Amino acid sequence: MDKASVESQLGAAQLNISDTEEIMRLRNLTDLKSKTELANALFAQFRYKEAADILSEAAEDCDFDKELYLKIGGAYLTAREFDKSLKAHEKYLELGGSEQTAAYPMGIWHYFRQEYEKAADSFAKCLPCDDEMLICVVYWHCLSMLRAGGELEFLKYYRKDMEVGHHTAYRLVVRVLAGETAMDVALEELKAEKDVLNYCIAGYGLYCIKKAKGEPAEELLDSILDKKDLWPCIAYLAAWNDRNGL
Repeated sequence: MDKASVESQLGAAQLNISDTEEIMRLRNLTDLKSKTELANALFAQFRYKEAADILSEAAEDCDFDKELYLKIGGAYLTAREFDKSLKAHEKYLELGGSEQTAAYPMGIWHYFRQEYEKAADSFAKCLPCDDEMLICVVYWHCLSMLRAGGELEFLKYYRKDMEVGHHTAYRLVVRVLAGETAMDVALEELKAEKDVLNYCIAGYGLYCIKKAKGEPAEELLDSILDKKDLWPCIAYLAAWNDRNGL
C-alpha cells in the first residue's frame, strides 16, 4: 500500500497518494462505524491529520467515548497539531480517563514542544508499570533530562535482568547511559540493525547522548531521517523535530 510522505504530512509538499477504493466508498457514509473505518484506512496510508479530523467529527456524535479521544490525541500529536492533541487528551481525562495512561503521550507532547522538564514529569506518572513499558519510560525520561540538563535519576529503575520483550532498542540506549555499553559498541550494533523502528529508537537515543556531550552527531540524525518508510514512529518524529524545530 502506498503511504503518504513525511513531506506531505509535516511539510508543504502536496499529498503524494490517492484515495483507495475503500476510502472513496467510506467517504460517502456518515454512520459512526463507517467514519471509524475511514479513519483507520487513512491511518494505514499515514494520513494522520485527515484521520484525526474524521475521528473528531465522529466524536461529536459520541462525546462520551474517552478512548476515542485518546486515539484522536495521538493522531494529532503525530501530525504535530499540538493544540488539538492537547485538547483531545484533556477531554479524555475529563471523561474519566486514566492519568497514568495519558502520561506517556503527554510526555511525548511536552518533549516535542521542547518542554523537557514537563516531559520528564509526565513520564514519571507512568509508574508503576511492567518492565516492557518501564524501559521505554526510562529511555524518554533520561532523554528529557539530558535536554533539561538534569540528573538521570530514572537510571535507578534500570536492571540488567529486565524483561523488555521486543523493546531491545530502548534497552541499548539505556545501557549506554548507565555505562554498561560503550558508545562505539552501540554504534556498531546500530549499523547492523535491520529493523527500521529499532534503528530509529536506538539511533535517536544515541544521537541525543552524543549531542549532549558536544560530540558530532548530525550524521547520525541524517541516518534516522533517511528512514522515511516509518516516519510516524515517535523516535523519527523526535528526530524530525530536532532538525526542523517547532
